[in-house]
Amino acid sequence: MDYKTGRPKASDKISKQDKEQLLIYQLGVKQALDKKISNLQFYYLDNNSEVNFVGNEDDLQEIEEKITKRINAIEEAAANNDFPPKPGPLCRYCDFFNICEYRKN
Repeated sequence: MDYKTGRPKASDKISKQDKEQLLIYQLGVKQALDKKISNLQFYYLDNNSEVNFVGNEDDLQEIEEKITKRINAIEEAAANNDFPPKPGPLCRYCDFFNICEYRKN
């Protein structure tokens, strides 16, 4: 279950990107606990509505490939010590804000 505070969406308006977090949970339960998920749910606090779905095998395969690709990219960057700065609005929360030459105010 994923609690939402925004405007409720109809089930046909929820994108794959919106579903990604819950699909990751479904994949994790399948792999770690060898359990089958029967329902994933967005619960909208604004009007107490819910949208239910469950990922199919293609959805789970796609999300697993996406995660694997991201892990491989991180490992490659770490092996090459390649972590370029990405200045942005979160800079102000960084522990190194005061000494970073790339910071953004």
